Amino acid sequence: LASIAEKYCWPEIRLTPHQNIILTGIQANNIKIVLNELERIGLKVDIMSMKYYSIACPGGFCGKSPEDPKARLNEIITYIESRFPKELVKDIRIYISGCPNACGKHPIGDIGLQGVYIRDKDGMHAGYNIFLGGGLGHLPSFARLIKRNVKADDVKFYIEKIINTYLRDRMNNEGFKDFCSRYTDSELQKIMEESLDERN
Repeated sequence: LASIAEKYCWPEIRLTPHQNIILTGIQANNIKIVLNELERIGLKVDIMSMKYYSIACPGGFCGKSPEDPKARLNEIITYIESRFPKELVKDIRIYISGCPNACGKHPIGDIGLQGVYIRDKDGMHAGYNIFLGGGLGHLPSFARLIKRNVKADDVKFYIEKIINTYLRDRMNNEGFKDFCSRYTDSELQKIMEESLDERN
């Protein structure tokens, strides 16, 4: 990436608070070349994917998270995009923090996940609290804590259910945050809890 920036851009790479990379100063006649070079190193930018709108903290390095949030986010997105057309879910932002410190900005995600440890008869397990309906911009709001202590491997099923209900019941193409604001916490919890009941 540094080599691409040095060759075709201003020789600098800018990073945003949302973990995006900005290359500046690209001449118009080099844009297609830069896009091809980025794709060559695995950074294709012209696809519809929720991975480009989602964030996970580097909890695998700090030791505060029960597991690696980035690996979990990748697993969730891969699963969700296998269940729904990518263009329908690409604007839904999933933000994961491995602990209450919120380095992954989970309080402002459409879907926020906060890592927790879950203890049961079999010992300690990685899990997440699920928050819904956060966002910035017009009418900003913090996400609401809807479901506590969901085992990490089950989180994707809860997310699948709420997204399915959103795509089925949204009004006038409303965004996910606005959709969640029409429901009470208990109603959203009921929607998600049906996710695993339907699989049993």
